[in-house]
Amino acid sequence: MIVKPCHVSLLFFVRYQVSERVIMDIKSFQYNNITEIDKQLLKSLLYFIWEDINIEDIHPQEMNVMSFCAIEKNEFIGYLGVVSWNIIVKNKTFKMCGLSCVCTHPEYREQGIGSMLVRKATEWIMQDGRFDIGLFTCSQKHSPFYEHVGWWQKCSNLVLKESDREGAYVSDSLQLNVFKLLISAKAKLYANYFENSIVTLNFPKGKFI
Repeated sequence: MIVKPCHVSLLFFVRYQVSERVIMDIKSFQYNNITEIDKQLLKSLLYFIWEDINIEDIHPQEMNVMSFCAIEKNEFIGYLGVVSWNIIVKNKTFKMCGLSCVCTHPEYREQGIGSMLVRKATEWIMQDGRFDIGLFTCSQKHSPFYEHVGWWQKCSNLVLKESDREGAYVSDSLQLNVFKLLISAKAKLYANYFENSIVTLNFPKGKFI
C-alpha cells in the first residue's frame, strides 16, 4: 500500500506499508552524488550482509549508478543499484542497464522489500527512456526471486563476460543465471543478438553485474 509519494528531480521518496510492523520509504538518488550520511547508512547495511565488501569500490563513477534504498526508522534496510553502461554487440551499440548489489537486511526479509525495490527500479528503467537492454546475473539460489517478481526474463542460452582480459568473470563459469529485459524498439529489433550468444560487457577490471 502506498501511503505518501513525493518527487523532487532525480531524488524521490515514496512511502509504503509492507507489513503490519514495517512502513518504509524508498529513496532514490544518483550514487555519484551520495551524501556522507547516506554513504554511512549504506556502508552499515552492506557490511552487515557482505563483511568483506569495499563500500568505496561498489559502483565505479563511470557507471552512473542510480541508487534505490529502502529506509525504516532512519536506517537502510534494503538496497539496489542500477548500472548504466554502453555495450557493443555485433558492431551495434546498446545502452545497457543492470541490477547491482540487490540486498535486504536479514531481519527484514520475506516481507516484500526486495521485490518492491526491484519493481520500483524496473519501473524507473522503463520510464527513463535512455536504455535499450537490461542485463544482470544472479546465483541459481536467488533466481526464483527474480522470476517471481517478473518483468526480467531468465536466459539459459545467454552468457555474459566481464571483458576480454585473461581471467575475466564469465557467467556460465561462475554458474550464474542471466536475466534480460528488452526495453527499446532497437533492442527488440535485434533481440536475436541476445539469444544463444556471448555478450562481452567490457566492464572495468574485476567488475561484473
